[in-house]
Amino acid sequence: MYLLAGIHNFNKIAFVKTKAPNGNSNFKLSYEFSDIASASSNNYYRLKQIDKDNTYTYPNIVLIRKENTAITGDLQIYPNPSKNILNVKISLPGDRKVKLTVTDMAGKIIPGKSTSLAKGENIIQLDISDLSAGSYLIKTIFENGVKAEKKFIKEHQ
Repeated sequence: MYLLAGIHNFNKIAFVKTKAPNGNSNFKLSYEFSDIASASSNNYYRLKQIDKDNTYTYPNIVLIRKENTAITGDLQIYPNPSKNILNVKISLPGDRKVKLTVTDMAGKIIPGKSTSLAKGENIIQLDISDLSAGSYLIKTIFENGVKAEKKFIKEHQ
């Protein structure tokens, strides 16, 4: 099975071998492929399924949107370790709503905050002075479902 990418003219980007013994199966098989060289915006894909007799078919074209990938790579926290105030820096390609939560390493959720962020660089300050010393996770959940998390350490006062 070939994986093809493009908009009007598709280019071969990979060949994925069958998982079926002898190339035949009566069961549904699942395949996956990561296109690490994909464009940073919208990507169109289609499969070229080749049968054992070399006949082939093209199932539907699929659009994969990557508009939100910059969010997960642009989350920073500082200072780390921290005693009182934790700065959460988020750079965004556009306006977004976000919910910030803090969890301890046992998974206990500490009340967070929800806020609206603007395109560009945003810094949110969280008061962590009431937390016990130890390791925590700061989690961001954006309105479109994209999530990111970072570990931080709360120091003794």
